[in-house]
Amino acid sequence: MAKLDRVPVAEFPDKYGIVKSVLYDRINRLGIKSQKIRGN
Repeated sequence: MAKLDRVPVAEFPDKYGIVKSVLYDRINRLGIKSQKIRGN
């Protein structure tokens, strides 16, 4: 399995110009499981 950078999903709409509903729909269709990351 590939190791990916952890980027907060909340940053995606501004970074990529996409609305949250479309973003979460795409994540669900791809079968991606999100995880909450706690601070250090």
